[in-house]
Amino acid sequence: MASSAPPATSSGAYQIQVGVFSSPTAAKAHMASLRGRFHKVLTAAPQVEKAGRGKYRARFAGFDQDDARQACHTLASKGVHCMVVAGS
Repeated sequence: MASSAPPATSSGAYQIQVGVFSSPTAAKAHMASLRGRFHKVLTAAPQVEKAGRGKYRARFAGFDQDDARQACHTLASKGVHCMVVAGS
């Protein structure tokens, strides 16, 4: 069961990157799987961003900095690789 990290709002400027994939379909599938497992933590909007060279970043966008750090910490404690990035 997911931790009780505070819900994110859609207005924050921070994102949680949860992977880089070779297709947007793979990125979306990974995010859907994570959202299913961590729906209380990953309340921000899922985004797929083209990273160049045929790669796609899977991110959840709309966190404030503290919520992004806490959510990523929760994911990492469950074995999910992630990183907090400032939104563009």
